Amino acid sequence: MEALIEEIVRKLHHLPEVKILELLDFVEFFTWNKERLISQQVESDVTSQEDHEFEAIA
Repeated sequence: MEALIEEIVRKLHHLPEVKILELLDFVEFFTWNKERLISQQVESDVTSQEDHEFEAIA
């Protein structure tokens, strides 16, 4: 993994600033999308647990 990151960084040094900014947007999108999916999963887990608790009470 570290070798891949180092290779990416080496290649970034040869790109113009405008391309680096585009890549930053792309990486931020991936990060946002991953965080959103994790948030949805946690929300789903909580809802599922609440449903089970409600069924137990009923």
